[in-house]
Amino acid sequence: MYFLIFIYVILVFYTFLVWKYKYWQTKKIPFVQPQLFFGSIKEVVQGKTHFGVLFRDYYHKFQSVPYFGYFKMREPAIIVKDPELVKNIIIKDFNSFANNDFQVDPQNDPIWAQNVFGQTGERWKKNRHAWTSGLTALKVKSMYDDINAKCDVMTEYLKKHTENNPNEPLEARVLASKLFTDIIVSSVFGMETNSFEDPNNAFINITKSFFISTFLDGIGTYIFMVAPWLGNFLGLRFVSKRVENQLMEVAKILVEKRKKLGLQKTNPFDNLLMNGYKKDSAATEFSTLDVAGLIFGFLFDGTETSAGVSGFMLYAIAANPEVQTKLRAEIDEAYKLNGGKLSHENVYDMQYLDMVFQETLRLYNPALIMQRLCTKPYTLPPVSTAAKPFQVPVGMTVIIPMYALHTDPKYFSEPEKFNPDRFTEEGKSNIQKGAYLAFGDGPRICVGTRLATSQLKISISNIIRNFEVRLAPQMVNNPIKIDPNVFLMRSVDNLWVTFHKRAL
Repeated sequence: MYFLIFIYVILVFYTFLVWKYKYWQTKKIPFVQPQLFFGSIKEVVQGKTHFGVLFRDYYHKFQSVPYFGYFKMREPAIIVKDPELVKNIIIKDFNSFANNDFQVDPQNDPIWAQNVFGQTGERWKKNRHAWTSGLTALKVKSMYDDINAKCDVMTEYLKKHTENNPNEPLEARVLASKLFTDIIVSSVFGMETNSFEDPNNAFINITKSFFISTFLDGIGTYIFMVAPWLGNFLGLRFVSKRVENQLMEVAKILVEKRKKLGLQKTNPFDNLLMNGYKKDSAATEFSTLDVAGLIFGFLFDGTETSAGVSGFMLYAIAANPEVQTKLRAEIDEAYKLNGGKLSHENVYDMQYLDMVFQETLRLYNPALIMQRLCTKPYTLPPVSTAAKPFQVPVGMTVIIPMYALHTDPKYFSEPEKFNPDRFTEEGKSNIQKGAYLAFGDGPRICVGTRLATSQLKISISNIIRNFEVRLAPQMVNNPIKIDPNVFLMRSVDNLWVTFHKRAL
């Protein structure tokens, strides 16, 4: 009898695991065959490949359809391939896909819960508006002198490095992280750091935590992406308790400083406090947790994502000497036209610099996928002439495979080649809408686009103006391998480059 009960329990459990695996078959929609326990993402669970890389492989297996199904463990989800449908989902029909499917419990991870990326409803609208008003074009432009001053510090550091340690490589992403940390601390928080001279200051220690990559980190990210409820149940966090404590300490310092000096409308951080987190007119009423969340948001978005793009941009420039030569000529001309200096307007007037930037974002975009949650019933057109329209149910995950779209030869010839010329004015007009999503699009487009663009372009201009950048010997003929344990685009191997001072 006990044996029969055991068999019955096993059968019930097995049925529970597999009964949804017929979902796409009943809908007559092509799908990736699932495997028990893993669904369609076994390689991700095992830490062998990144979500974006796996979905790109699936993307190419389903050549003739605008979308197809897969299973995240036992739950059916959908991957949309067609750029026109992508555009509708993230722009035209945004209200049906208003939320990112990447949410945490505020009680369990209060710092990450402050980030607009995972927020929903009225809270998202309010804080999104605050971030948008805090990072207007005029406010970012007002940060130019601070950005340029920190770039000068970096340039002096690199000059000393090339004199004292010629041909010794530096890791491109780490270099950029130090610079962008100092920029954010100075221009946003109103404090001073020099991460090149003091690599263990409080802020750089916080940003270093963003770069930790382990198999366990990958498992945690995987759990939140496929079963957020399980991540919250297990008490998993994106921001460790140690980092949270560090942020809270820095927040106390900033709150005290604001109490003495008051809030400045022109400062992005203060503007956010006034528009999104203000409880009354007194700075003493700001929640330390709110301030800590804002500090995290600026540091994460201003260092992790920007440093990643900058690292890949330096790598690509070093790997393509003809691109570097052409870019340097444009930068030198911009300096010459402005009396040996670089103005904010000069930076945005440089067309080839923007082309190199856009091509870097195509090949090495921080986000490999966009993960949306269906919030209102939505109808997709038939997947084929023989099929019926598909009603996307509320709660279903919809994947936009950005990495796959950016490297599809249908939209970008020789997609693996770094070729900035595809982003000439004529070239951009020929790119199908929805096939290139450097910063996302629609109401959830990246709020830090202006700040990221400014600090990246200014810093790259300073570097290429003063140095020739070359790949370190260990990087030659060593293609980029995407780290499977990090949600954002990250190279498994360090991006080693050498700097060689120019005679100006």
